[in-house]
Amino acid sequence: MQYKTQFKAIFDEAQRQLKSVFGMTLVELPHNRENISLNQQRKAAAATVAAPSTKNAKAKNTSATTTSNKSWILVSTLPEAYRAVTAPALPDDQSLAGISTTIITLVYLNNSNLAEKTLDRYLRRLGAEDGIALETGSKEVGSIERIMSNLVKWGYLVKMKDDVPPGTEMTFTYKIGPRAKVEIGKEGVLEHVKAVSLLFYYLLSFVFHSLIPVPS
Repeated sequence: MQYKTQFKAIFDEAQRQLKSVFGMTLVELPHNRENISLNQQRKAAAATVAAPSTKNAKAKNTSATTTSNKSWILVSTLPEAYRAVTAPALPDDQSLAGISTTIITLVYLNNSNLAEKTLDRYLRRLGAEDGIALETGSKEVGSIERIMSNLVKWGYLVKMKDDVPPGTEMTFTYKIGPRAKVEIGKEGVLEHVKAVSLLFYYLLSFVFHSLIPVPS
């Protein structure tokens, strides 16, 4: 308790040591507002307008909650030449890391908001689950359901229950989580799309030149 008032000095020194020795720095994760659906946000706004006297009290409570629930992650400070922009701390297996980054990219490209059924349709077209199972040798390890569960658990995605009328089928929507915003971001998404596009370009070029003989 004697160092409680010296937190900032200790934290700054820890940051300096992390950067100089390990090439890392602690970054605070953004507040995860995606946990609140659009309908819930509208109801909260309406309640605030209806009861303006409680606005300040709610703001104070929100501020206190945000302060007490801070989360931090380690991020590399090394030059770009020594690290890959699109390589978050995902599974060790390259095939799992690849599909995980692809899933996050698909959500990002859909305005950071993608229905679960739509995402499932995209992944079926890619043959994602079957391909991963072949590489890992385990259908369980390569299960898309398990991968999605881990991405949500690790904070890369947020799974939201949709507001649907009573008696209708329950549906879900995936949104970009705080870790994906910090570790990947729009720059990482663009790099991933560019890498995939180049791969398809080279594959198509190879097929084209293989099928059509070059005149001598």
